[in-house]
Amino acid sequence: MDVTRITSARLEDLLPEVRRPAEAALEALRRAGHDPRVYETFRHPDRAAYLETRGVSKAGVRSYHVKRRALDVVDNRRDSNGDRILWGAPTGKGNDQERAAMADQFFRAWGAAVKQNGGTWGGDWSFYDPAHAQW
Repeated sequence: MDVTRITSARLEDLLPEVRRPAEAALEALRRAGHDPRVYETFRHPDRAAYLETRGVSKAGVRSYHVKRRALDVVDNRRDSNGDRILWGAPTGKGNDQERAAMADQFFRAWGAAVKQNGGTWGGDWSFYDPAHAQW
């Protein structure tokens, strides 16, 4: 089993009581002019354990993704070079400040929408995870 691939980005894979507020938060982003892309919803326990060993996750198999109560959302807009913003990570193409600013704006809007819909935003944690939301 390839533990790097056992994941889902389908909202249908969230619990119904999570899917409703998650969809409302995504719609709030769209109304504000953003283009959110759901990156991950359900995460298989083997993948969760793998990500913990890599330092990408602190929760491992206790992750809300495993419980179908979390999703990660990234910025699907494009920067002036035509590259997708996603997490806003540096590209080395000379537009890193633009990407960082766009990603920061997006993730702040995502966090506000999540909290307005009763969720918890990973951007408020000491282990900064601005793409993450959970209910």
